[in-house]
Amino acid sequence: MKVRERPTGAARVLHTSDWHLGVTCRGESRGRDHDAAIAQVVAVADAARPDLILHTGDLFDGVRPGYDDMLRALLALRRLGEVAPVVVIAGNHDSEGLFRVLAEAVGEPGAGRWDHRAHCTQRVRLLGKPCLPDTGAVARYRVADGPDIRLGCLPFVHSNRLIKEFDELAIANATYAEKIRTIAEEITAAVREGMDPASEVAVWASHLHVEGARLSSERQIHVSADYAADPTHLTGYGYLAFGHIHRPQDLPGGRGRYAGSLLEVDFGEEAEDKVVVVADLEPATYPSMTTLPITAGRRLRRPRGTLTELAACADELGDAICEVTVEPDLAADPGEDVASLSAAVRAALPTATIVGVIDARRPAELTLDESAPAADAEETVGQALRRYLATDGAALVGRADPDRMTGLFDELLAAVEIGDHPVISEDVHLDALSRQAP
Repeated sequence: MKVRERPTGAARVLHTSDWHLGVTCRGESRGRDHDAAIAQVVAVADAARPDLILHTGDLFDGVRPGYDDMLRALLALRRLGEVAPVVVIAGNHDSEGLFRVLAEAVGEPGAGRWDHRAHCTQRVRLLGKPCLPDTGAVARYRVADGPDIRLGCLPFVHSNRLIKEFDELAIANATYAEKIRTIAEEITAAVREGMDPASEVAVWASHLHVEGARLSSERQIHVSADYAADPTHLTGYGYLAFGHIHRPQDLPGGRGRYAGSLLEVDFGEEAEDKVVVVADLEPATYPSMTTLPITAGRRLRRPRGTLTELAACADELGDAICEVTVEPDLAADPGEDVASLSAAVRAALPTATIVGVIDARRPAELTLDESAPAADAEETVGQALRRYLATDGAALVGRADPDRMTGLFDELLAAVEIGDHPVISEDVHLDALSRQAP
């Protein structure tokens, strides 16, 4: 992959985020899509030859990923570590305990006092929780032909969890944004300590929802107003690397980016361009940021049309993961049952992966495509619910939207797994309406 030449005298950072290893789409594993996309990230790293590689959170989709995904993460981090030092911070979906295990597996010492004033020589570091500068939040990295890098890190902070290391900084009745600001200021002070602005650059890495960020994902957990933070106080940094929001975008002020998710995690991200970011940094100036497309892996698509129209776009859809809406066709038999309709859709789109068929010929009748796990895979709770609603529990669906039913279940389950309160999109909408009421 062709990457632009590094400017003379610049430090280079490669920024990726939100891999969500282990995620499924309506029961369909994304394992092979992750393998293809990660291989492309490694190819970008080989071509860009960065001085530091940052992953800004949600390495995994859940706190208990499968063995295959743990191995996938381990091999990817080792491979990237061959190119440049790697730092991974935990997101709201990640497990602190698993990060400790992976840290040991890739060679990071698990004990001993951290010296943030010394230059880091570790190839891969994982920060599983927010911490103080002298326990890992701040690090320094040597750059051979450019300014050295000073790095400040803040993994995801749960609003309802007490961070004991920050007790002295805590403000009892502070808002989430105020608490984040206080913690960030403590880390930033250590980053700037003794820093030479003529020969060093500062980089900030965090997993946060920034006010004004544009959302895309169907998932609403931890992107409500309660979790919004203001990055304007993060001054003096040459690059701000953020994770958490899946839509790739610049941060306000042009000082950094959300790298976005590696794959389209759900249908709310359909047709989004996924990227990795290469940031070239020189002292006392704005970063020069280049986004490189990640095109590997199956796309998510929601085609709709008659069976004839769907067949006509089969080549365009290719091997995409599809939720298909079948519209009325006056020339066809409207009495076709759901089972034969699903078969007809699969015949019309032979290379696509069909994860849902919606029969729009009879709007009152919603269908849920059965999501069965692979023969050698253990059925998840979500897959079991989908299977039940598609078979014995079909009568319970009635006129409700089965996809929203199962999606809501996924949101609640994710909140339970990470030990936090769920933020449901309908609740947020109703709350907004109530605030507008006279």
